[in-house]
Amino acid sequence: MAIQSAAPASISRGHGGRRDGLGPAVSGERVNVRDFGAKGDGRTIDTLAINRAITACAPGQTLYFPSGIYLVDNSDMRDNGAHTTIPLGDGVNVFMEKDAWMKRHPSERKGVYFLAPTSNNILQVNVDGDEIVDARHDRWSQAQCIGVNGADCKNVTVVNSHFKNLTYGVRTRGASGCRLHESHFRQIRLSGVLMQAAGMASSIHNEVVGCTFENMGDTAAAFHVTDRNGVCAHNRVDRCIAKNTQLRALGFAFDFEGGFEFGKIHNNAITGCKVEQTAVSALGQGGITMNRYSEDSIIAGNSLIGNLHQAHDVGIMIPDTRGIKVLDNYIEKFRGGAINADGAESAVISRNQIRNSGDATIPGVLLHSAIVLGYVSGSRSCLVDDNVIEWSVGYPFGGENAAAIAARRYEKHGVADLTIRNNKIRNALGHGIMIVGFGEPGYQLQNVQIEYNELTDDSPGRVPGRKPVVARYIHGLRMEGNVVGSGRREVDLTGSTGSGLLARL
Repeated sequence: MAIQSAAPASISRGHGGRRDGLGPAVSGERVNVRDFGAKGDGRTIDTLAINRAITACAPGQTLYFPSGIYLVDNSDMRDNGAHTTIPLGDGVNVFMEKDAWMKRHPSERKGVYFLAPTSNNILQVNVDGDEIVDARHDRWSQAQCIGVNGADCKNVTVVNSHFKNLTYGVRTRGASGCRLHESHFRQIRLSGVLMQAAGMASSIHNEVVGCTFENMGDTAAAFHVTDRNGVCAHNRVDRCIAKNTQLRALGFAFDFEGGFEFGKIHNNAITGCKVEQTAVSALGQGGITMNRYSEDSIIAGNSLIGNLHQAHDVGIMIPDTRGIKVLDNYIEKFRGGAINADGAESAVISRNQIRNSGDATIPGVLLHSAIVLGYVSGSRSCLVDDNVIEWSVGYPFGGENAAAIAARRYEKHGVADLTIRNNKIRNALGHGIMIVGFGEPGYQLQNVQIEYNELTDDSPGRVPGRKPVVARYIHGLRMEGNVVGSGRREVDLTGSTGSGLLARL
């Protein structure tokens, strides 16, 4: 199925010339695979012919595929560990016409279609792994098919490309300055894009921009540090669309997967993306995550829409992180909550619009509140301000076991230096704001400000058991300027000390 360089053949340039028929991103004298014997008829195995054309390409030239279906197999394979590959030389580009496809021959089970192990390649390709659905599990088969694979590559661009029925669309291990632009991924068994960092192979200054992902088995685009030496920094995902990332529990559409220590995953960004999770049969469908030990990064201007199907689906996850900004996002219909910042330090959660997210029906569990600032790992020095959080009257997962904004102490992990300010909360699924310590010595929370929030309720009559503010066992609680609508004025300040506690809401 996969292809690699073969012995040089005599070169026939065919039409010759420069940029004749090539896309705007790909230029250079073209080397036509048809001139080396490739048929592109969907019946002939074109492996050897394409390899001859690859070998003939010099830096700055473009491997050119006219319209057709080019079947490939492992008949001219080179064993490269777990996969076979097509090694492209430094500066060699690839251009496939929009109706030209590289396709797996049905007899093969694995392969890498294009390998970019060097630098300065531009690829505009179309790859179909043609994986077979395993009817027993209703999932894709275990064939290992990768569209483009890069290792220690620099300044590689994949643009206006199409990937379908593959294990991964694009996978890199140690990439810098690489760009994936305006490409389309469909029916991918694991991730559309996976960029890994390990050892000295860091993943830095890469970008995924303007791509669409539909029916991913795991994530749309993921960045992953695989050991303590890997660095993942200055990467961005921008203006991408993901529809139905599914199968894995808590499978997030856009994912910085976390690492081993601070200082390794930093200054990354996910901005302007859109996530639509509508497949009710999926095990988990999350929106965005920047996981453990991510720091000094931003999640901003995204639109995330879930389906309330799974109790653990969360819009944005930033657990055990430092200095993450979550700004100007729209989040709707995530039953596991909108934003989870458990264990976060110096997080800023501001100007987000949250609708119909969370689950207050599970007894004793605050985890599924709309915004969670501490559940198991506590939080420190976080700011939650200027958010709009609202629910429809009659929201099906309302109750007493969650809140619009929540934090609690768990064992030794406390909550300190927390500011909740200028938020508008309407028809809260449970309590409005719930920050809870415990009465035992050493288990109180420290320095919490709850100021100038507006809490209103359109529900007919008073909802028993739900309060606008619950702030228990906090030393240094400051309450000022909060406004509460009629019918929900009761507050619970058990064990708290500070200023403004007697002020009428």
